[in-house]
Amino acid sequence: MKHLPSDGKRILTMRLWPRGVRKDSINLWLKDVGASRELIKEWKARKITSLPTRVVVVFLRIGVG
Repeated sequence: MKHLPSDGKRILTMRLWPRGVRKDSINLWLKDVGASRELIKEWKARKITSLPTRVVVVFLRIGVG
């Protein structure tokens, strides 16, 4: 992923750094906004099956609403 000045700012909002993404391709990493490790494990174990459920859990975790 080549970063061009015309792209604007690139902000990563994931707890874990994704494979294959170079550090210099991201301007800001807000890992605390991403899902917790526990939530990621639940998602991978299919305990959370719908996106709305996941979004609500993340919003509650970061104090939205």
